[in-house]
Amino acid sequence: GMLLGGSFIVDYNYSDYNEGNIDFESITEYDKEELYLLNIQHSADIIIILSDILSYVSTIESIELIYNKYDKNTKRVPNPDIPAVQSIQLLMLARVAYTAISFIRYQHLYERKINGEFDFSLEPNVNANISNILRTLGTYYALIAAIGIYNRDISQPIIGI
Repeated sequence: GMLLGGSFIVDYNYSDYNEGNIDFESITEYDKEELYLLNIQHSADIIIILSDILSYVSTIESIELIYNKYDKNTKRVPNPDIPAVQSIQLLMLARVAYTAISFIRYQHLYERKINGEFDFSLEPNVNANISNILRTLGTYYALIAAIGIYNRDISQPIIGI
């Protein structure tokens, strides 16, 4: 992967599949687009893992911060708000990517349905879009809350976000 503008963009090496008998020339435009979307989704999945790691660090630092109140020999005072905010920032980035992918996939299915190439209901995709919007909004408010707590009192651990 590489780092661009503070965001992780993972370039998955699809050449790993060269060992099979895949004729890359014959891949349809639809499947090329799906591979492109899956590549973005793969990147968002990795961002979620990094977000979870930062959330874990924040929790451990919150525990350490509370114990430090009762330790007369405290040498290090962690600030768990920093990894908590970073965690939610990464989560927000991934949620936006997932939402965009969901809407792009819906648009593709809608076009296929109009052309008579897709016989199933689009309702599950509509529900996925609604879910992604709500989850992204929830993450946005969690980010505002985390930043507000960080700005209010840097020594108060963020618990439950």
